[in-house]
Amino acid sequence: QTIPVHRGAGVYQKGVDYAIKQLDRGGWIHVFPQGRVHQADDWLRLKWGVGRIISSAQTTPLVYPMWAEGMQQVLPNLTYIPTVGKKVTILFGEPLDFTATVRELKQRNASEEETRKHITDIIQARMMELKATVRKLHAERTETDKTPS
Repeated sequence: QTIPVHRGAGVYQKGVDYAIKQLDRGGWIHVFPQGRVHQADDWLRLKWGVGRIISSAQTTPLVYPMWAEGMQQVLPNLTYIPTVGKKVTILFGEPLDFTATVRELKQRNASEEETRKHITDIIQARMMELKATVRKLHAERTETDKTPS
Protein backbone atom coordinates (compact mmCIF):
# COMPACT_ATOMS: atom_id res chain seq x y z
CA GLN A 1 0.00 0.00 0.00
CA THR A 2 1.17 3.47 -0.76
CA ILE A 3 -0.08 6.81 0.45
CA PRO A 4 -0.10 9.46 -2.26
CA VAL A 5 1.78 12.55 -1.14
CA HIS A 6 2.15 15.37 -3.63
CA ARG A 7 5.55 17.00 -3.75
CA GLY A 8 5.26 20.74 -3.37
CA ALA A 9 1.81 20.62 -1.76
CA GLY A 10 3.24 21.26 1.70
CA VAL A 11 2.93 19.43 5.02
CA TYR A 12 -0.84 19.97 5.30
CA GLN A 13 -2.24 17.60 2.71
CA LYS A 14 -4.44 14.51 2.68
CA GLY A 15 -1.56 12.02 2.34
CA VAL A 16 0.27 13.37 5.40
CA ASP A 17 -3.00 13.50 7.37
CA TYR A 18 -3.67 9.87 6.41
CA ALA A 19 -0.18 8.81 7.56
CA ILE A 20 -0.82 10.42 10.95
CA LYS A 21 -4.19 8.62 11.20
CA GLN A 22 -2.46 5.30 10.43
CA LEU A 23 -0.09 5.86 13.35
CA ASP A 24 -2.95 6.96 15.60
CA ARG A 25 -4.70 3.66 14.82
CA GLY A 26 -1.59 1.73 15.92
CA GLY A 27 -0.31 1.15 12.39
CA TRP A 28 3.10 1.82 10.95
CA ILE A 29 4.33 3.65 7.87
CA HIS A 30 7.50 3.62 5.79
CA VAL A 31 8.57 7.04 4.56
CA PHE A 32 11.03 8.19 1.93
CA PRO A 33 11.81 11.42 3.78
CA GLN A 34 13.54 12.98 0.76
CA GLY A 35 10.08 13.09 -0.77
CA ARG A 36 10.86 10.47 -3.42
CA VAL A 37 12.98 7.47 -4.25
CA HIS A 38 16.39 9.01 -4.86
CA GLN A 39 19.25 6.98 -6.32
CA ALA A 40 21.66 9.74 -7.26
CA ASP A 41 24.84 10.28 -5.29
CA ASP A 42 23.94 13.79 -4.11
CA TRP A 43 22.02 14.39 -0.90
CA LEU A 44 18.47 15.70 -0.85
CA ARG A 45 17.37 17.42 2.32
CA LEU A 46 14.60 15.64 4.14
CA LYS A 47 11.12 17.07 3.81
CA TRP A 48 9.41 18.54 6.87
CA GLY A 49 6.33 16.35 6.42
CA VAL A 50 8.16 13.63 8.31
CA GLY A 51 8.56 16.04 11.23
CA ARG A 52 4.86 16.87 11.10
CA ILE A 53 3.90 13.18 11.10
CA ILE A 54 6.02 12.51 14.17
CA SER A 55 4.99 15.61 16.12
CA SER A 56 1.27 15.33 15.29
CA ALA A 57 0.68 11.66 16.08
CA GLN A 58 -1.27 11.05 19.31
CA THR A 59 1.50 8.74 20.51
CA THR A 60 4.95 9.73 19.30
CA PRO A 61 6.13 6.90 17.02
CA LEU A 62 9.56 5.34 17.10
CA VAL A 63 11.62 6.08 14.01
CA TYR A 64 13.79 3.30 12.62
CA PRO A 65 16.30 4.99 10.32
CA MET A 66 17.75 2.84 7.55
CA TRP A 67 20.01 3.23 4.57
CA ALA A 68 20.34 0.90 1.59
CA GLU A 69 23.35 0.99 -0.70
CA GLY A 70 23.62 -0.85 -4.01
CA MET A 71 20.05 -0.48 -5.21
CA GLN A 72 21.43 1.66 -8.05
CA GLN A 73 22.88 -1.54 -9.55
CA VAL A 74 19.78 -3.66 -8.86
CA LEU A 75 17.30 -1.19 -10.34
CA PRO A 76 19.37 1.09 -12.59
CA ASN A 77 17.47 4.18 -13.66
CA LEU A 78 14.49 2.89 -11.65
CA THR A 79 13.66 0.24 -14.21
CA TYR A 80 11.12 -2.35 -13.18
CA ILE A 81 13.26 -5.32 -14.17
CA PRO A 82 15.83 -5.94 -11.44
CA THR A 83 19.39 -6.92 -12.25
CA VAL A 84 20.17 -10.15 -10.38
CA GLY A 85 23.45 -11.07 -8.73
CA LYS A 86 24.16 -7.62 -7.32
CA LYS A 87 24.88 -6.92 -3.66
CA VAL A 88 22.81 -4.59 -1.55
CA THR A 89 23.89 -3.48 1.91
CA ILE A 90 21.13 -2.35 4.28
CA LEU A 91 21.79 -0.93 7.71
CA PHE A 92 19.16 -0.11 10.32
CA GLY A 93 20.13 2.45 12.93
CA GLU A 94 19.06 2.48 16.54
CA PRO A 95 15.44 3.57 16.96
CA LEU A 96 14.92 7.28 17.53
CA ASP A 97 12.40 8.14 20.22
CA PHE A 98 11.15 11.71 19.90
CA THR A 99 8.76 11.58 22.85
CA ALA A 100 10.88 13.80 25.11
CA THR A 101 11.81 16.09 22.20
CA VAL A 102 8.17 16.66 21.21
CA ARG A 103 7.17 17.22 24.87
CA GLU A 104 9.98 19.75 25.40
CA LEU A 105 9.17 21.63 22.19
CA LYS A 106 5.48 21.83 23.15
CA GLN A 107 6.31 22.96 26.70
CA ARG A 108 8.35 25.87 25.41
CA ASN A 109 5.66 26.75 22.84
CA ALA A 110 7.89 26.16 19.83
CA SER A 111 6.13 26.92 16.57
CA GLU A 112 4.91 24.05 14.41
CA GLU A 113 7.51 25.00 11.81
CA GLU A 114 10.35 24.98 14.36
CA THR A 115 9.14 21.62 15.71
CA ARG A 116 8.97 20.02 12.25
CA LYS A 117 12.39 21.37 11.30
CA HIS A 118 14.04 20.29 14.55
CA ILE A 119 12.73 16.71 14.31
CA THR A 120 13.59 16.47 10.62
CA ASP A 121 17.11 17.80 11.22
CA ILE A 122 17.75 15.11 13.85
CA ILE A 123 16.62 12.38 11.45
CA GLN A 124 18.67 13.86 8.63
CA ALA A 125 21.83 13.91 10.74
CA ARG A 126 21.30 10.26 11.67
CA MET A 127 20.61 9.31 8.05
CA MET A 128 23.85 10.98 6.94
CA GLU A 129 25.76 8.98 9.58
CA LEU A 130 24.11 5.77 8.37
CA LYS A 131 24.89 6.61 4.76
CA ALA A 132 28.60 7.03 5.51
CA THR A 133 28.73 3.77 7.48
CA VAL A 134 26.79 1.79 4.86
CA ARG A 135 28.90 3.12 2.01
CA LYS A 136 32.04 1.92 3.77
CA LEU A 137 30.53 -1.51 4.51
CA HIS A 138 29.20 -1.84 0.97
CA ALA A 139 32.59 -0.92 -0.53
CA GLU A 140 34.28 -3.54 1.65
CA ARG A 141 31.71 -6.20 0.67
CA THR A 142 31.92 -5.50 -3.03
CA GLU A 143 35.73 -5.16 -2.99
CA THR A 144 36.07 -8.72 -1.64
CA ASP A 145 34.20 -9.90 -4.77
CA LYS A 146 36.93 -8.40 -6.95
CA THR A 147 39.88 -10.07 -5.20
CA PRO A 148 41.12 -13.17 -6.97
CA SER A 149 40.85 -16.38 -4.96
